[in-house]
Amino acid sequence: MFVLHVEMKLKEGKADELYKIYSEISPLVKEEKGCTAYKLTFTGDKTQAAMFEIWESEEDLALHGEQPHVKKLFSVFPDVLAGKPEATKYEISEIKRNAI
Repeated sequence: MFVLHVEMKLKEGKADELYKIYSEISPLVKEEKGCTAYKLTFTGDKTQAAMFEIWESEEDLALHGEQPHVKKLFSVFPDVLAGKPEATKYEISEIKRNAI
């Protein structure tokens, strides 16, 4: 399994635009093969956002990046992001409910 964590700095007033496109594609992403979780969160002042994704395999994650709906999300990044997103991928062996 793989967890993808993406940190994004937002241009002023662009959080709603990012959330709108996320809301449109999220149901499609959650139906993709291997998607276990897909979530977007914002800081209280909406100057930063983070995406949390969990995928069953690297292949599933790679295919995700090629989907038309994901490319639609990527296409709005220049308009809404203040800089390049910073992504970190973690390989995990299992997820335990309420482990913390």
